[in-house]
Amino acid sequence: MDRITYHGWKKVYRLTNGTVELLALAGVGPRILHYGFAGKRNEFHEFAEEAGKTGGNRFLSYGGHRLWASQEVERTYYPVYGDLMF
Repeated sequence: MDRITYHGWKKVYRLTNGTVELLALAGVGPRILHYGFAGKRNEFHEFAEEAGKTGGNRFLSYGGHRLWASQEVERTYYPVYGDLMF
């Protein structure tokens, strides 16, 4: 796992086994932005006009898939996994 910049976001974690890769955005979400074969097409939709953005006063989908618990609770937005704080 390594931390990368992806489409303007600075806090993205890349996990890969050399065959497939997953990019998880920690600054918004957590959200899986990309999943697919390494270096190939993303299986999730991305909204190019929202790339790199955070916050603001209007809803942004960002694309990908947001991990959340139902019913939404605070831990949905601030998960902690071991030493890794998203």
